[in-house]
Amino acid sequence: MNGRNIAAITALPPNQEGILFHVIRDGARGAYHSQFSARMNGPLDGARWREAWEQVVARHDALRALFTWEGRDKPLQIIRERVDLPWQTLDWRHQASAEQDVALSDWLQRDRDLGFTLDRAPLVRCALVSLGDDQHRFVLSFHHLIMDGWSMRLAFNEARALYGSASLDAAPSATRFVEWLDRRDASSDAAFWREQLGDFDAPVFPDVAGSGSPPGKTHEIVERTL
Repeated sequence: MNGRNIAAITALPPNQEGILFHVIRDGARGAYHSQFSARMNGPLDGARWREAWEQVVARHDALRALFTWEGRDKPLQIIRERVDLPWQTLDWRHQASAEQDVALSDWLQRDRDLGFTLDRAPLVRCALVSLGDDQHRFVLSFHHLIMDGWSMRLAFNEARALYGSASLDAAPSATRFVEWLDRRDASSDAAFWREQLGDFDAPVFPDVAGSGSPPGKTHEIVERTL
């Protein structure tokens, strides 16, 4: 691999290692493919909304990551300097409301079936559907390796702010976070948690896989206007 368009190469933090392990072991194409859908009412400049999301991806190195593990002792994530954000624009204004609902359900399933190729960045793509002159549906699809429900909402709020020409502080760096983890004393951390959890003799959350925002499902955000 040459050094063109590479901003950084780092190890994976434990949470990403765990997700990647299950993806490789289970081989489920869409198991960690999440979709967030936002209903947006009011005037919308589609080109400006797309530009706002391109800025979000440019701000966050985690959204430009790909993953490689074949023939390696440990998996690595490679952060691209820049990526092209896949963007699809659909116009369903001519369809009745019931037809739009069916079309959206079918489209979401086809999008989930596409999955993601983990050694290609970005592991995120967007679609903007026009349902009426002032009614839109925005869909953000991403792999759980690079984002979860909480961070997705932060990204969505950033896009709204950038759409409104707001000035944002510098974004936190996933690369610097991994470097910070590497500098920590793992034995000290383990001793701390053994002391904190020493009185427990059973898992606190038996069904960890079912907690939080489950991967592989579609979640909805309702927005009135941008």
